[in-house]
Amino acid sequence: MNKATIIVLALTLTAVLTGLGYYVSNSQSTIPSAVSDLWSHWKTQNNKKYGTEDQNRLSVFYKNYQRVMNHQQNPDKTYNMGFTKFMDLTPEEFKAKYLSARVQTTQKNIKILPTTNLPTSVDWRTKGAVTPVKDQGQCGSCWAFGTTGSLESISFISGQGLQSFSEQQLVDCSTSEGNEGCNGGLHEYAFTYVESYGITTESNYPYEGVDGTCQVSGGNFKISSYTQVQAGDVDQLASAVVQQPITISVDASNWQLYSSGIFSDCDANLDHEVLLVGYTADAWIVKNSWAESWGESGYIRLARGDTCGIADDAGYPVL
Repeated sequence: MNKATIIVLALTLTAVLTGLGYYVSNSQSTIPSAVSDLWSHWKTQNNKKYGTEDQNRLSVFYKNYQRVMNHQQNPDKTYNMGFTKFMDLTPEEFKAKYLSARVQTTQKNIKILPTTNLPTSVDWRTKGAVTPVKDQGQCGSCWAFGTTGSLESISFISGQGLQSFSEQQLVDCSTSEGNEGCNGGLHEYAFTYVESYGITTESNYPYEGVDGTCQVSGGNFKISSYTQVQAGDVDQLASAVVQQPITISVDASNWQLYSSGIFSDCDANLDHEVLLVGYTADAWIVKNSWAESWGESGYIRLARGDTCGIADDAGYPVL
């Protein structure tokens, strides 16, 4: 059963319960049996087992289910919520496990780009410059994935091929630059590491999703420096992504249940690093690191403008 089918099932369930005048509270004892059945299917689909914690996780699932249903019934919504793999987490747990980037906006190495005559849209995926969506797991290493994403793309653009670079190397080896592995980091520190030592490939240093001892201290792919986009300037951000995909910091605190559409339900409390791969007239196209099962095959579209602080801390490597 795919995501769309599950949503339809859930909407049907809600309509039936409403038609029967079914009263639902937040207590475990009043969770509808159909929701419990949906919970069982969701656990199988996501390979989740909880033991004695099962009923507590079911309660969390049910509250998120209600959030999804309430949102989906809003006729003015611009994006959809769905039954993502994070349905068993409270918003606080979700933030603690997946949003631990230690973002500090910096304004170093800024280059002002021309902003006239920009194309109406750009999508580096269609040019073959973006690797498949990856999964950071329960490690706060989003900063490493945001960094490798822009390195992979500039490798392709420069004629060196689309290489998949090692996030685990950055997690294990860039602590001296200021990163803290699964406890968070910054793309600026990661770029500094690659500038000094280089980076190896994913196949040579596979991702483990936990902090480890540095196994390979450098690699054949190096950069000469990195550039930051002028903070808050969406025109500069658009101009930058026309030339190459950009590592960005965002406020992803409300991304937990996103499934599709153009998202703008956020502030600018930067807590996550991802990759900007293009834009349309209405939206920025953003590659995430929560696997292809989340969002639009691993991507999210953000409303044009400085949505979720997308232009507040953005940078890209220079060869």
